[in-house]
Amino acid sequence: MSGPFAATGAMRGRLTGTGAPIPVSGEVAGAGALVRLILRRDRLLLPIWLVAVPLIVLAMAAGVADLYPTQEALRQYAEIATLNPAQRALRGPIYAATAGGITAWSAGMSSAILTGVASILLVIRHTRVEEETGRRELLGSTVVGRHAPLVAALAVTLSANLLAAALIIVALVSAGLPAAGAAVLGLSAAGFGWVCAGAAAVAAQLTRGASAARGIAFAGLGLAFLVRAMGDLLSVPSDAGEDLPGNRPAGGETGGAAWLPWLSPLGWVRLTRAFAGERWWILPLFAVLTVLLVGAAHALSARRDLAAGLLPSRPGPAVAAPGLRGALSIAWRVNRGTLLAWTAGCAVLGVAFGGGARGAQDQLGDLFPGVNGTDALFTFSTMVFSQVIACYAILTMLRPQAEERGGLAEIILATAVGRVRWVGAHLFFALAGPALMVSVLGLAAGLTYGLGTGDVANEFPRVLGATLLWIPAVWVLTGITLALYGLLPRLAAAVSWTFLAVFLVLELVVEFGQASADVMIFSPFAHIPKILLGVGFSVVPLLALSALAALLAVAGLLGLRRRDIT
Repeated sequence: MSGPFAATGAMRGRLTGTGAPIPVSGEVAGAGALVRLILRRDRLLLPIWLVAVPLIVLAMAAGVADLYPTQEALRQYAEIATLNPAQRALRGPIYAATAGGITAWSAGMSSAILTGVASILLVIRHTRVEEETGRRELLGSTVVGRHAPLVAALAVTLSANLLAAALIIVALVSAGLPAAGAAVLGLSAAGFGWVCAGAAAVAAQLTRGASAARGIAFAGLGLAFLVRAMGDLLSVPSDAGEDLPGNRPAGGETGGAAWLPWLSPLGWVRLTRAFAGERWWILPLFAVLTVLLVGAAHALSARRDLAAGLLPSRPGPAVAAPGLRGALSIAWRVNRGTLLAWTAGCAVLGVAFGGGARGAQDQLGDLFPGVNGTDALFTFSTMVFSQVIACYAILTMLRPQAEERGGLAEIILATAVGRVRWVGAHLFFALAGPALMVSVLGLAAGLTYGLGTGDVANEFPRVLGATLLWIPAVWVLTGITLALYGLLPRLAAAVSWTFLAVFLVLELVVEFGQASADVMIFSPFAHIPKILLGVGFSVVPLLALSALAALLAVAGLLGLRRRDIT
């Protein structure tokens, strides 16, 4: 026995001691042992999350201090940024033209979304995934109460959010920012993480599959972002905060749809106004909503069978359709929902981004002398979007591992389908999917921007071409994930995400002047020709990145052929 099952067996030993049964104290019996099991299994992922989020916030705070050293520079930046539609949609308005106010604006949404994503993945990994793979049934043979796994997953996730908040506070205070604002920023990010953990707990009760549960939870997160973004975009900028002590605010919001962000817990994050007259009374709203969601998850959990979901699953036909009798068609059936959802999201992002990019010239012109501010915004934003799309590549390339653990791989490989053909089908979607998303993003942004400027013939191919250049960098993450899955399957998920996190952190620390630009040689995203910034086009780095991705993929497939599929 190895892997998680070995840990489960060890836990069974602790629960049963000398073999004598331990009296069940209730439906949460064994939750303490499950907490220790979760901490053992996530001993690598949890520290990465807890260090990455405060580090990103600290890098942004240090960058703001370096880039805008005077009050006048802060005021000019804040006034322009808050009037840009794309910036308002992505981050909301700036409440105070101070180092703290702009740091909260820059880092508030990012830190909250990161904690939310981590909370969703963590809760579903230790609830629905456990049932899907059968490990929950194995745990049920020990002295483990019905609700113990849910309680343990939530206990770890909520505690981790609080620890992340404490580290964010320490990071911001060490950067010289006021403690009160740091506390509100850190606690609001943790509060959103709590709400996402509760939402994930509810989603885990609704479906039989972990992928569907993640889809529901992430759809809720996307809806929260969309409601907040629409409210901020449609509200009217104002000088509502002029009475804030010591600040000359760049703007608040009035009229229009200013009430919309109050319907979204992500809107609450910025409405707490860190470093701009903190609203402490908003923080309990996160706790109240979390309690309601956790209570709902508990009630739903009591009304379903183990390994089942409350949403009915349709039985499939006895004989598969002709279109589902191949490895590629099965992979399409498995990946199509996620692929279409991500592609639609890229289209929406492209339209919003292209429509709001025209105002970037005034905002970024001073930061990039001699370069069009809109071109600079396109370049760095498409880089960020390509890094987000790399998440899809990693998730898709990890799908064979989920099928292997769930026993589906064994069924497929019992047919005439070989290992390489089975994984190759998923590899196709991990390569073609990001290419499709980047293309749709470039098409939507280029067309919208071209229509806005009245020069479609020139702007559309220019923006689309610059966007497509990021595809090979995303493919490198696909290759890394496949190589790890084939050679080191137990570390594939953790190390793949670690690679992406390292690339993101490198980008941030260099962008905000906290590290030498030489370290960027390790990031594939740094080698893409930034043609909109005046860098000459060269096909060499694109071919080199594609070749690297291909070599990693071949290494992964060779490793897969030589190891046991269990």
